[in-house]
Amino acid sequence: MLNDVRTLPPLRLIAWIAIVAALAAIFLVSPSYAQEAPDASPEASDASPEAPDEQDTQETGTRVFLEIEAPGGEPVNKGDTFFVHVMVADVENLSAFDFQLGYDRERVQPVSRDDDDSGGTPTADGELGVGVEGGDVRVQGELGQFVADSPRGSLCSGPFVRGSLQDRVLALCAGVAAPPCLGGPEGVDGSGRLGTVVFKSRGGETTDIVLVQSNLVLDDVEPPCDPELDLTLIRIPHDSGGPVTVLLSGGGGSSVLLIVIIAVVVVAVLGGGLGGFLLYQRRNASSVASD
Repeated sequence: MLNDVRTLPPLRLIAWIAIVAALAAIFLVSPSYAQEAPDASPEASDASPEAPDEQDTQETGTRVFLEIEAPGGEPVNKGDTFFVHVMVADVENLSAFDFQLGYDRERVQPVSRDDDDSGGTPTADGELGVGVEGGDVRVQGELGQFVADSPRGSLCSGPFVRGSLQDRVLALCAGVAAPPCLGGPEGVDGSGRLGTVVFKSRGGETTDIVLVQSNLVLDDVEPPCDPELDLTLIRIPHDSGGPVTVLLSGGGGSSVLLIVIIAVVVVAVLGGGLGGFLLYQRRNASSVASD
């Protein structure tokens, strides 16, 4: 890819550098915006995550949505892990993306990359996300597999949690090749998995995981590769799915305790019934003898 870049005319090379810089801005602007958002305070982070505003969604064929994978499809016991998959459907010419997952810290927590008691790794193929510096917590998961095989290449960061934004998981991935108007390869088409995040249950009944934000970026720019003009990245309109509900249970021993309680009730009922029957038989025998 670097050889192809070196052969570009000087003006086009400048344009390509500007485009790559603009794509790199996704890694900086999006998390910074999230960090400075009004609801990023510690008080607000204790509340249940909110779904994205309706005005941010658009009626298109492209969708970004969440899928939950829990062991055996059963409620997740306290301390057990489950996977949240961020999916894209019917996208065309995708070059870059980012997303933010909102969650309730009282019910679930992302599993740190440094946590040995992870309970497993995502079932999806691909490398785990690369962590970032500066106090951010690296989270277990997979990122960028959907664009990994693209000839455009990719540079990914995440999933991770910022120290000042404890109720969001952030992830970003951008192509690094020149746009098609400069002779670069086209982006990725189709449907697939943008990323996976591993969460751990903290107990409860149910909780919601919310796709707070998602951005999809086209492989080309506008205006069409004119180095003398300010180039602008083109966002791909898409529908954002609503929150998904995760079923939780109080803890690993809850099912055993329920079985014990049921067994005690059954024994008590049978014992009481048998005692009553024997008492009836005794009284009946006494009545016959007295006659």
